[in-house]
Amino acid sequence: MAYPASTIGTRPYKEVALREAAGFKRYFARLASILEAPLPLREGKENELEPRRIALALDAKAEWIRFHDHVETMCGEGRELAGVRGLAAKGAEHALRLAGVLALVDDLQAGTVLLRHLQAGIVLVEHYLGEALRLFEAAEDDPDLRLAERVLGWLRSKVSDGSSSNPVSLRHLYQYGPNAIRDKASALKVLSILAEHGWVRSVEGNAWEVRP
Repeated sequence: MAYPASTIGTRPYKEVALREAAGFKRYFARLASILEAPLPLREGKENELEPRRIALALDAKAEWIRFHDHVETMCGEGRELAGVRGLAAKGAEHALRLAGVLALVDDLQAGTVLLRHLQAGIVLVEHYLGEALRLFEAAEDDPDLRLAERVLGWLRSKVSDGSSSNPVSLRHLYQYGPNAIRDKASALKVLSILAEHGWVRSVEGNAWEVRP
């Protein structure tokens, strides 16, 4: 997630013919070519995809290993990324996925993720890790967010050990959850915060599901 500072009040109207801008034209021409490309279907099938494998260049792999080990170190107790280690622990995986997407945007027939693709993926992941860390640190002084974090931990633990199903009913949460939540209103407030941040979602029957 990202939550940049608001620019409201500093956005005067600018007379710009955006559709005539060279960058705009290149961007949408590339998107159109990607969307119009035939899908890689399994032989003899009409609705079953068979994506091809994309290799990782040797220098890109070396850079990926360096980034993986760096993030792993920063996730240690007391280190810079410890507060967002749930996201950071998968940072190297996310960088690789993004690099694969960027390689195909570059060339739909690409068979290799190059170093420049991997480096761009790392830049994106570092941005989102920085945003997550900034938001986490801002939330440390917010009692509602601290309570939401406790509830999320409780929900995850109960689902993982099998003592509660996923989804979890609202009643189950305020009857058996953390002591700070003992009524419907407070439970809904915390669940709304978690939903806003993408950790849970509402499902049918007045229940909430912990998102993977």
